[in-house]
Amino acid sequence: MKLFGRQSQNGRAGIETLQTRSGELESRLAAVRGTPSFISGYVAPDVDIDRVAQAIKARFPGVALTLSTTAGELCSAAGSSLYCAASDGRDRVVLQLFDRSVIAQAQVVAIPLASEDLRQNGRVMDYRERIERLVRSIQGAQVAMDIDHRDTFAYVLFDGLSNSESFFMEALYEAGRFPCLFVGGSAGGKLDFKDTWLHDGNRRLNNHVLVTFLKMAPQVRFGVFKSQNFEATQTRFQIFSASVERRQVNLVIDEDGRAVSLIDALCRTFGCERSQLSAKLDSHSFAIRVNGELFVRSVATLDFDHDRVDFYCDVAPGEELVLVRRTPFAATTERDFRAFMSNKPGQPLAGMFNDCVLRRLYNG
Repeated sequence: MKLFGRQSQNGRAGIETLQTRSGELESRLAAVRGTPSFISGYVAPDVDIDRVAQAIKARFPGVALTLSTTAGELCSAAGSSLYCAASDGRDRVVLQLFDRSVIAQAQVVAIPLASEDLRQNGRVMDYRERIERLVRSIQGAQVAMDIDHRDTFAYVLFDGLSNSESFFMEALYEAGRFPCLFVGGSAGGKLDFKDTWLHDGNRRLNNHVLVTFLKMAPQVRFGVFKSQNFEATQTRFQIFSASVERRQVNLVIDEDGRAVSLIDALCRTFGCERSQLSAKLDSHSFAIRVNGELFVRSVATLDFDHDRVDFYCDVAPGEELVLVRRTPFAATTERDFRAFMSNKPGQPLAGMFNDCVLRRLYNG
């Protein structure tokens, strides 16, 4: 997400970025001049997110706030790189503070995802019941802001272990509310995948999505920048048997029209034994096509015991999985950014970046 506009009247860009240790947060916040209209924060998983929220709310009461835990923080404040070091036990908070010269109005809404069953190994809710619950939650959300797609977008942060991003988006379309762009990401955490947390300034949350409606100030526009360092190969797999809720694929249709395990189909594609498959996939991943555009579906684990593949994103029976290969990270990102900036009125004021932990692990 990129924001474009003129300089604010005080000569600053209207956006301040802070990278700090939690113990220094109060003093850093005290030095901020003015009152922001919206604060977005990213908190390392070993930091107490409740204390971070309390410090921010004490300094800026009534200001719209969202916090999420991360698997690794991003920051481009003066003297820092985009990828901050992501060592275990790190103490880091990254904040973006936007004033009204950039974001005129902000409202945060916490919507329950009813995803508790997806965090357990037992029976899961019926698909239609899940969508209908989400539709009711979306319809019940209280939003006082006038939403105009020309100057307003929704910044969304999911509980990263809710497995509910696509369920929510399907319910959102079905509910027919909030006619604006939705863009954002999912909270990260430690690589043990036990907890991810959100905070709306009042409550620490999981099994929720935070939706922040952001209305731009006059003369400020927003644009969406997307980049992924993969390109499609000629290999396709039609999914025959899969669990959308568990994000698992068992069977695909092979080129001979037979239902075979995805693991066996991949071994055949790469001409390798099962013991060699993980190494072969280091340079590859999967994607689905939506309106001709690739959306990556990364592999979480190869479950040889149950003859299935676990994904980080949902996959459904009937979908076509495209095998994709990695491309050079920096060159691809630079190319995509040049294309994004084409015909823009000037340089961006700021970016709100969400990145995949696997991109960090493969491209650090």
